[in-house]
Amino acid sequence: MNKIGDSQDADYKTSNSTSVDLAGRAIEDLSNISKSLNADLINNNGLFNTLKTKLGRIEKSAKISVEYVTGGEVVFMDYRKGILFYRIVGEALDNILKHANASIINLKMNYSETRLSIVIIDDGKGFDQGQVEKAGVETLSAGLNTICEQWQN
Repeated sequence: MNKIGDSQDADYKTSNSTSVDLAGRAIEDLSNISKSLNADLINNNGLFNTLKTKLGRIEKSAKISVEYVTGGEVVFMDYRKGILFYRIVGEALDNILKHANASIINLKMNYSETRLSIVIIDDGKGFDQGQVEKAGVETLSAGLNTICEQWQN
């Protein structure tokens, strides 16, 4: 029996476990920082301007044509509601970029005093709505689950 080898194996396992824990915490911290920055942007600039900036970055980096249209008078809402809409729209845009093979994204926001409606249309390959309804929220992809969770909270 090699006691030095056993000790080294234990040290390796402990070190490896610690590294995985640290990496997990770093990812969580980065996610929290990103959410905080988005909240600050929305709080300072409003949902309209923050989304306009995001769409501009998407258009430049992904080489996708982006059309952003608003109707009604832009209302600067409570930033918590703005964050909710930003996360939902962001998740939808991320899904388009990851899965749709789209070349065009149209985002339409229509403001009224009591309501904001958002329509996102792309020319990508889409997905089968019947399969989504049949599968239920529990089995949706992570992105669609995120949208549903954001809306329900």
